[in-house]
Amino acid sequence: LASIFHTLTDLSDDDSKRQEYKDLALEAFAHAVESDPNDPVVWTQLGLLSTSEGDYTKAHVCFSTALKHSQTILAVWSNLALALQLAEQPVEALQVYKNALASFTQSHQLVNNLGNLHRQMGNLDQAMAAYTRAVDMKADYALAHNNMALVHILRAEFDAAAECLEKALVLDPGLDCAKSNVIKLAELRKRSDGSAAES
Repeated sequence: LASIFHTLTDLSDDDSKRQEYKDLALEAFAHAVESDPNDPVVWTQLGLLSTSEGDYTKAHVCFSTALKHSQTILAVWSNLALALQLAEQPVEALQVYKNALASFTQSHQLVNNLGNLHRQMGNLDQAMAAYTRAVDMKADYALAHNNMALVHILRAEFDAAAECLEKALVLDPGLDCAKSNVIKLAELRKRSDGSAAES
């Protein structure tokens, strides 16, 4: 029931309805925690709700509590790292990813997310290495190709970026972030060509 209210919160365009659904979800999660405080799924769902509300400190507590009860749920590790990343605690997030990958050695999603963290920290070589590893694990992983393009863009390697975005969209024609990045890349190229012409 709590998960249903959480979903309705995400889907609703009406602010008053969103708040109503959020309050109902929180109430339902509170009851669920009282019923079984050792259930990692409940703590994970509460953490996701907290993350969606921008309360990353609470999300951190919820995901950490979930981990205390079970360390075998990939989503808990991934969301804990993301909450730390969003809370601007990259060093702590990096450690969570390392701990998670010790158990989930073949998780291309975790490796991709680790690449995102390295990119955010400005470690472009490490980011590219992570994305490449993710693609090695799952060749048709469109999101990793998109993210490789972002590293190439940061390096002003526009041709390489275009190739990665093209590959991403071949693999997943509906990947919105890749479509958006194609547009952004075109704008960057225009600006770059304009600057070169002026000089």
